[in-house]
Amino acid sequence: IKLIQLIKKEAKSLNLQIIMTSHSLTIIQEVLKINDETARSGKNIDSVVYIEDVLRPKLMEYPTYENIKGDMLGILPAFDDIIPQIKVYFEDKEAEWFFKQLLEIEKFDSKSCYGYDLTLVSAKLGCDNLRTLYTIDDYFRQVIIVFDNDVLLKDRITPIMEKSKTILALPAIVDDEVDNEEIRTPEFQIYNYLLKLLRDTNHPYWNNLPHRYNIELIKDSIIDTFPREAGKEKLRVVRKEWFNNNVVHFEKTNLMAHFYKDNIQVITPFINDFKTAIETLINK
Repeated sequence: IKLIQLIKKEAKSLNLQIIMTSHSLTIIQEVLKINDETARSGKNIDSVVYIEDVLRPKLMEYPTYENIKGDMLGILPAFDDIIPQIKVYFEDKEAEWFFKQLLEIEKFDSKSCYGYDLTLVSAKLGCDNLRTLYTIDDYFRQVIIVFDNDVLLKDRITPIMEKSKTILALPAIVDDEVDNEEIRTPEFQIYNYLLKLLRDTNHPYWNNLPHRYNIELIKDSIIDTFPREAGKEKLRVVRKEWFNNNVVHFEKTNLMAHFYKDNIQVITPFINDFKTAIETLINK
């Protein structure tokens, strides 16, 4: 293990590409590990190419440690009636939708990669309530918690996140307003991205709109209707209402695929962190 860690370190330092062959599960597991530095950079520079089936060699589609181990040991895939589940908790349905979109575009399949299905739970609880549950109830140490990105501005929660690999924050594009909680919500992230697209009418998003959609219609009916000020209800509440009224249009116009592509440098580290969270629970 120390040898592989040294090779990884020196290869990165010297900008070298190192190719090796091995039948050691220990070495393969170490190569597949995503360390914190790699996760944050969003660059998965280490990979395993695994050739399966001696009688008809082919590349394994999902070369995870669990799949490689099963092939090496000659273990047939298990098709139990009950597939193990990993629960993923969110503050609300908007966050759950945002998360699902990212995983679908990433084409991430937890069952194929890890043999576990994901159960997504919209807790309808604020981050403080979820934090409390995590600290007092051991059950919440066996699940993944995904907060909205504004949690990174809350000093009472970030220390817990630093210690636990199963507590994450959704990715957000914050630009210069780093201390503004409101811009870190999924609703504002969608609105702000649409606003940026409006400044670039040559963007591929506009060139691939489905029938009956156009720039003017999206501007007038969606972008310009985003609540800027609170009325009788809190700003977060009316923005959630705006989001839910328009979510079908976000899906029909494939908005999140463009958001993903344009912000890959922020999203990839989050995906890496999520994979680490799954591996942490599986290996407990």
